[in-house]
Amino acid sequence: MKRNFLIRSLFGLTRLLFVLSVLMLLISIYYEIFSKNGAIGSTEMNNHHTRGYNVPARYSITVPDSIVSYKTKSGSASANFYKNSNDNDVSFLKKFQNNPNARKSKVINTIKCHSKPELDFTINYQTTNGYISIKSPNKWFTILQVSNTYFGMLSWIIIFFLLMKIFSPLRNEISFSIGMARKVRLLGLFLIIYNIIQLTSSFALSRFWGYAHIDSSKNGSRLAEAIQIQINPTLKFDFTFFIVGLGLLVIYYLLKTANSIEREHNLTV
Repeated sequence: MKRNFLIRSLFGLTRLLFVLSVLMLLISIYYEIFSKNGAIGSTEMNNHHTRGYNVPARYSITVPDSIVSYKTKSGSASANFYKNSNDNDVSFLKKFQNNPNARKSKVINTIKCHSKPELDFTINYQTTNGYISIKSPNKWFTILQVSNTYFGMLSWIIIFFLLMKIFSPLRNEISFSIGMARKVRLLGLFLIIYNIIQLTSSFALSRFWGYAHIDSSKNGSRLAEAIQIQINPTLKFDFTFFIVGLGLLVIYYLLKTANSIEREHNLTV
Protein backbone atom coordinates (compact mmCIF):
# COMPACT_ATOMS: atom_id res chain seq x y z
CA MET A 1 0.00 0.00 0.00
CA LYS A 2 2.80 2.43 0.91
CA ARG A 3 4.65 1.62 -2.31
CA ASN A 4 1.50 2.23 -4.37
CA PHE A 5 0.92 5.55 -2.57
CA LEU A 6 4.50 6.66 -3.29
CA ILE A 7 4.28 5.84 -6.99
CA ARG A 8 0.88 7.54 -7.30
CA SER A 9 2.28 10.62 -5.57
CA LEU A 10 5.28 10.72 -7.93
CA PHE A 11 2.99 10.33 -10.91
CA GLY A 12 0.74 13.15 -9.68
CA LEU A 13 3.74 15.41 -9.04
CA THR A 14 5.25 14.83 -12.49
CA ARG A 15 1.85 15.39 -14.11
CA LEU A 16 1.46 18.68 -12.25
CA LEU A 17 4.96 19.79 -13.24
CA PHE A 18 4.25 18.78 -16.83
CA VAL A 19 1.11 20.93 -16.93
CA LEU A 20 2.94 23.89 -15.33
CA SER A 21 5.79 23.57 -17.83
CA VAL A 22 3.36 23.61 -20.75
CA LEU A 23 1.58 26.65 -19.30
CA MET A 24 4.92 28.44 -18.80
CA LEU A 25 5.86 27.82 -22.42
CA LEU A 26 2.46 29.03 -23.68
CA ILE A 27 2.62 32.14 -21.48
CA SER A 28 6.12 32.95 -22.76
CA ILE A 29 4.94 32.64 -26.36
CA TYR A 30 1.88 34.77 -25.59
CA TYR A 31 4.02 37.54 -24.07
CA GLU A 32 6.44 37.28 -26.97
CA ILE A 33 3.68 37.87 -29.51
CA PHE A 34 1.15 40.15 -27.80
CA SER A 35 3.24 42.37 -25.49
CA LYS A 36 5.32 45.26 -26.76
CA ASN A 37 7.93 45.28 -23.99
CA GLY A 38 7.60 41.91 -22.29
CA ALA A 39 5.12 43.20 -19.73
CA ILE A 40 1.35 42.94 -19.40
CA GLY A 41 0.08 44.88 -16.42
CA SER A 42 2.42 44.31 -13.49
CA THR A 43 3.69 40.97 -14.82
CA GLU A 44 6.97 40.92 -16.72
CA MET A 45 8.93 38.24 -18.55
CA ASN A 46 12.71 38.07 -18.33
CA ASN A 47 13.15 36.97 -21.96
CA HIS A 48 11.59 39.10 -24.68
CA HIS A 49 12.66 40.29 -28.12
CA THR A 50 12.56 43.93 -26.98
CA ARG A 51 14.74 43.29 -23.91
CA GLY A 52 17.01 40.48 -25.00
CA TYR A 53 17.47 36.89 -23.90
CA ASN A 54 19.51 35.33 -21.15
CA VAL A 55 22.89 33.78 -21.91
CA PRO A 56 25.06 31.95 -19.35
CA ALA A 57 27.74 34.14 -17.77
CA ARG A 58 30.22 34.17 -14.90
CA TYR A 59 30.40 37.20 -12.62
CA SER A 60 33.73 38.10 -11.01
CA ILE A 61 33.57 40.78 -8.30
CA THR A 62 36.62 42.35 -6.67
CA VAL A 63 35.91 44.55 -3.66
CA PRO A 64 38.80 46.58 -2.18
CA ASP A 65 38.65 47.62 1.46
CA SER A 66 39.34 51.24 0.61
CA ILE A 67 39.77 53.43 -2.48
CA VAL A 68 42.00 56.52 -2.32
CA SER A 69 41.69 59.22 -4.98
CA TYR A 70 44.37 61.88 -5.09
CA LYS A 71 45.35 64.89 -7.19
CA THR A 72 48.73 66.61 -7.25
CA LYS A 73 50.51 69.02 -9.58
CA SER A 74 51.71 66.10 -11.66
CA GLY A 75 48.24 64.68 -12.21
CA SER A 76 45.49 62.64 -10.61
CA ALA A 77 44.93 58.93 -10.03
CA SER A 78 43.39 56.45 -7.64
CA ALA A 79 44.54 53.34 -5.82
CA ASN A 80 42.85 50.57 -3.89
CA PHE A 81 44.00 48.79 -0.76
CA TYR A 82 43.16 45.54 0.96
CA LYS A 83 43.53 44.34 4.53
CA ASN A 84 46.17 41.94 3.31
CA SER A 85 48.06 44.58 1.29
CA ASN A 86 51.79 44.03 0.89
CA ASP A 87 54.48 46.30 2.37
CA ASN A 88 54.87 48.31 -0.85
CA ASP A 89 51.19 49.26 -0.84
CA VAL A 90 51.32 50.28 2.82
CA SER A 91 54.44 52.42 2.35
CA PHE A 92 52.92 54.08 -0.71
CA LEU A 93 49.78 54.91 1.25
CA LYS A 94 51.78 56.42 4.14
CA LYS A 95 53.85 58.49 1.73
CA PHE A 96 50.72 59.75 0.05
CA GLN A 97 49.00 60.57 3.36
CA ASN A 98 51.99 62.67 4.44
CA ASN A 99 52.00 64.73 1.24
CA PRO A 100 50.52 68.15 2.18
CA ASN A 101 50.19 69.22 -1.46
CA ALA A 102 47.91 66.35 -2.41
CA ARG A 103 44.15 66.76 -2.42
CA LYS A 104 42.80 63.42 -1.44
CA SER A 105 39.57 61.62 -0.71
CA LYS A 106 38.92 58.13 0.54
CA VAL A 107 36.09 55.69 0.02
CA ILE A 108 35.74 52.78 2.45
CA ASN A 109 33.91 49.59 1.46
CA THR A 110 32.41 47.55 4.27
CA ILE A 111 31.43 43.92 3.81
CA LYS A 112 29.35 42.48 6.63
CA CYS A 113 29.11 38.71 6.96
CA HIS A 114 26.33 37.41 9.18
CA SER A 115 27.88 34.37 10.81
CA LYS A 116 28.84 32.94 14.15
CA PRO A 117 30.98 35.32 16.27
CA GLU A 118 33.96 32.98 16.33
CA LEU A 119 34.25 32.95 12.52
CA ASP A 120 36.35 35.70 10.96
CA PHE A 121 35.61 36.44 7.30
CA THR A 122 37.75 38.42 4.88
CA ILE A 123 36.13 38.76 1.46
CA ASN A 124 37.71 40.72 -1.38
CA TYR A 125 37.05 38.50 -4.40
CA GLN A 126 34.11 36.33 -5.33
CA THR A 127 32.70 34.64 -8.43
CA THR A 128 29.31 33.25 -9.28
CA ASN A 129 27.62 31.72 -12.30
CA GLY A 130 24.38 33.15 -13.61
CA TYR A 131 22.89 34.80 -16.67
CA ILE A 132 23.14 38.12 -18.43
CA SER A 133 20.38 39.47 -20.66
CA ILE A 134 21.73 40.61 -24.03
CA LYS A 135 19.87 42.30 -26.88
CA SER A 136 21.91 42.20 -30.06
CA PRO A 137 21.30 43.48 -33.61
CA ASN A 138 23.10 40.38 -34.91
CA LYS A 139 20.30 38.16 -36.23
CA TRP A 140 22.28 34.91 -35.94
CA PHE A 141 23.10 35.64 -32.32
CA THR A 142 19.44 36.44 -31.62
CA ILE A 143 18.26 33.27 -33.37
CA LEU A 144 20.68 31.25 -31.27
CA GLN A 145 19.45 32.99 -28.10
CA VAL A 146 15.78 32.33 -28.90
CA SER A 147 16.47 28.70 -29.81
CA ASN A 148 18.43 28.16 -26.61
CA THR A 149 15.73 29.79 -24.45
CA TYR A 150 12.77 27.87 -25.83
CA PHE A 151 14.68 24.62 -26.15
CA GLY A 152 15.26 24.77 -22.39
CA MET A 153 11.51 25.19 -21.75
CA LEU A 154 10.60 22.43 -24.20
CA SER A 155 13.16 20.09 -22.63
CA TRP A 156 11.48 20.27 -19.23
CA ILE A 157 8.15 19.40 -20.87
CA ILE A 158 9.72 16.34 -22.51
CA ILE A 159 11.44 15.26 -19.26
CA PHE A 160 8.22 15.44 -17.22
CA PHE A 161 6.28 13.72 -20.01
CA LEU A 162 8.72 10.79 -20.05
CA LEU A 163 8.58 10.56 -16.25
CA MET A 164 4.78 10.39 -16.48
CA LYS A 165 5.08 7.54 -18.98
CA ILE A 166 7.40 5.69 -16.60
CA PHE A 167 5.31 6.16 -13.44
CA SER A 168 1.91 5.60 -15.08
CA PRO A 169 2.04 1.76 -15.51
CA LEU A 170 3.79 1.35 -12.15
CA ARG A 171 0.66 2.58 -10.36
CA ASN A 172 -1.01 -0.77 -10.98
CA GLU A 173 1.86 -3.24 -11.16
CA ILE A 174 5.61 -3.36 -10.64
CA SER A 175 6.99 -5.22 -13.66
CA PHE A 176 10.24 -5.46 -15.61
CA SER A 177 8.61 -5.06 -19.02
CA ILE A 178 10.72 -4.32 -22.06
CA GLY A 179 8.49 -1.29 -22.67
CA MET A 180 9.41 0.11 -19.27
CA ALA A 181 13.11 -0.47 -19.99
CA ARG A 182 12.84 1.40 -23.29
CA LYS A 183 11.17 4.40 -21.61
CA VAL A 184 13.96 4.56 -19.04
CA ARG A 185 16.54 4.37 -21.84
CA LEU A 186 14.78 7.14 -23.77
CA LEU A 187 14.82 9.42 -20.72
CA GLY A 188 18.51 8.71 -20.09
CA LEU A 189 19.44 9.40 -23.70
CA PHE A 190 17.46 12.62 -23.71
CA LEU A 191 19.20 13.91 -20.56
CA ILE A 192 22.59 13.22 -22.14
CA ILE A 193 21.61 14.82 -25.46
CA TYR A 194 20.09 17.79 -23.62
CA ASN A 195 23.41 18.44 -21.87
CA ILE A 196 25.38 18.13 -25.10
CA ILE A 197 23.08 20.61 -26.87
CA GLN A 198 23.28 23.03 -23.93
CA LEU A 199 27.07 22.81 -23.92
CA THR A 200 27.24 23.34 -27.69
CA SER A 201 24.83 26.28 -27.71
CA SER A 202 26.56 28.02 -24.77
CA PHE A 203 29.90 27.62 -26.55
CA ALA A 204 28.42 29.10 -29.74
CA LEU A 205 26.94 32.02 -27.78
CA SER A 206 30.29 32.68 -26.10
CA ARG A 207 31.93 33.15 -29.50
CA PHE A 208 29.72 36.20 -30.21
CA TRP A 209 30.67 38.27 -27.16
CA GLY A 210 33.93 38.57 -25.27
CA TYR A 211 33.23 40.04 -21.84
CA ALA A 212 31.49 42.90 -20.09
CA HIS A 213 32.60 45.07 -17.18
CA ILE A 214 31.03 47.71 -14.96
CA ASP A 215 32.94 50.97 -14.40
CA SER A 216 32.67 53.32 -11.43
CA SER A 217 33.18 57.06 -11.65
CA LYS A 218 33.45 60.02 -9.29
CA ASN A 219 32.65 63.58 -10.36
CA GLY A 220 32.67 62.45 -13.97
CA SER A 221 36.07 60.76 -13.71
CA ARG A 222 36.48 57.02 -13.94
CA LEU A 223 37.79 55.27 -10.83
CA ALA A 224 40.02 52.58 -12.22
CA GLU A 225 40.55 51.05 -8.78
CA ALA A 226 36.94 50.96 -7.60
CA ILE A 227 34.77 47.89 -7.13
CA GLN A 228 35.50 45.76 -10.18
CA ILE A 229 32.74 43.70 -11.76
CA GLN A 230 33.59 41.66 -14.83
CA ILE A 231 31.17 39.40 -16.69
CA ASN A 232 32.56 36.64 -18.89
CA PRO A 233 30.79 34.05 -21.02
CA THR A 234 30.72 30.57 -19.56
CA LEU A 235 29.80 27.11 -20.74
CA LYS A 236 26.59 25.53 -19.48
CA PHE A 237 26.83 21.87 -18.59
CA ASP A 238 24.75 20.19 -15.88
CA PHE A 239 27.05 17.44 -14.63
CA THR A 240 24.30 16.05 -12.36
CA PHE A 241 21.87 15.60 -15.27
CA PHE A 242 24.61 13.95 -17.31
CA ILE A 243 25.39 11.43 -14.53
CA VAL A 244 21.67 10.74 -14.05
CA GLY A 245 21.36 10.09 -17.79
CA LEU A 246 24.23 7.59 -17.68
CA GLY A 247 22.68 5.99 -14.59
CA LEU A 248 19.36 5.56 -16.39
CA LEU A 249 21.15 3.77 -19.23
CA VAL A 250 22.59 1.35 -16.67
CA ILE A 251 19.11 0.86 -15.19
CA TYR A 252 17.82 0.15 -18.72
CA TYR A 253 20.38 -2.63 -19.08
CA LEU A 254 19.38 -4.06 -15.68
CA LEU A 255 15.67 -3.91 -16.54
CA LYS A 256 16.30 -5.57 -19.87
CA THR A 257 18.26 -8.35 -18.18
CA ALA A 258 15.57 -8.73 -15.50
CA ASN A 259 12.93 -9.00 -18.22
CA SER A 260 14.88 -11.78 -19.93
CA ILE A 261 15.25 -13.66 -16.63
CA GLU A 262 11.55 -13.23 -15.91
CA ARG A 263 10.56 -14.62 -19.31
CA GLU A 264 12.90 -17.59 -18.90
CA HIS A 265 11.39 -18.26 -15.48
CA ASN A 266 7.86 -18.15 -16.85
CA LEU A 267 8.79 -20.57 -19.64
CA THR A 268 10.37 -22.91 -17.12
CA VAL A 269 7.27 -22.86 -14.92
